[in-house]
Amino acid sequence: MATEAAVRDFLLRGQPSHAVAVGFLQLCEVSYLPQAEIKATVENPTLQPPITPGGRWQCVWGPAQDDDTANLAFVALYRAEAAAAPLFAAVAIRGTDVHIDDAWGVVLEFWEDLDVIDRQTLPWAPDDPARIAGGTLDALNAFRALTSDGQTLLDCVASLAGAPATAGIPLAVVGHSLGGCMATVVAPWLHHELRATAVPITPVTFAAPTAGNPAFVAAYQQSFPNAPRYWSSLDIVPRGWDDIASVKSIYASCGLACPDLVRFGIDSYELAMRAADVAYVQPDRGAIALAGSCAQPVTDWSWYDEAGFHHHASSYMRLLGGADVVGTPLWKPAALRGRGPSRIGGRSG
Repeated sequence: MATEAAVRDFLLRGQPSHAVAVGFLQLCEVSYLPQAEIKATVENPTLQPPITPGGRWQCVWGPAQDDDTANLAFVALYRAEAAAAPLFAAVAIRGTDVHIDDAWGVVLEFWEDLDVIDRQTLPWAPDDPARIAGGTLDALNAFRALTSDGQTLLDCVASLAGAPATAGIPLAVVGHSLGGCMATVVAPWLHHELRATAVPITPVTFAAPTAGNPAFVAAYQQSFPNAPRYWSSLDIVPRGWDDIASVKSIYASCGLACPDLVRFGIDSYELAMRAADVAYVQPDRGAIALAGSCAQPVTDWSWYDEAGFHHHASSYMRLLGGADVVGTPLWKPAALRGRGPSRIGGRSG
């Protein structure tokens, strides 16, 4: 567990702490649960462990999700002790993919659903050169429209910023995988909307693919100089789209050759991005690389299994030295799930 000082240093000063990061990754794990189970899990310390000794989580908004169940968010307060004043608040974001067993499927979904080639301006900075993918903007608008008990996400966060008991406390915006990509966009939106309150906002992402072009990343790093971005050296998803070519050889040391279909997909993506003059980059400030190691294979282990293993939240949890939230989905290879990669042949419904 972590101390209160370590939590503040992590959120306000960018001091790395695996113990604090574990608590935020656990929120991401909870976001993959069925919507009806999230609030009770967050508030049960035997299921969602506290970050500090004696600490407690409280879900104060949501979980809310859009009509097609693609995007989900909830807001939680954290107290260092059950009766203490809130130490910080957190917005947990779940992106469009809940089948995170299939890492290449996440890459396909990111390309197809978020429409990487279609670049759009930021709603709050239309004259700025910063660009994000068109589908990312669509997802942002979906998060802006979410409501819980008649209150939007912005309504909730703004009310926390204005309430005496929570005014000035840090706000973390967290997400894993595509949720991490969206956290990278939701945080700047909230930063703009809450600029009059001076609420300290810190995005915390795990296994996130790139969200925007170099101008977007420059603005992001200026607004959030202390934004932890955790990525595993053997996870293919954070390599999209600034380093997607490296996916071809990522598991060579594990004795697994890149499938021809994946190789063809990568070549097609690179060609399309060059033709459209599209460039995406990852924020380098706050990047924390976790050293992955080849998995111990089971029967019928494949390249896709290796990719899924390294992308799953439970693998990140193991690299951070933490414990998975009780009841959250654990990763299984395709042979044990009784199916092959879910999106290898194309887009899922």
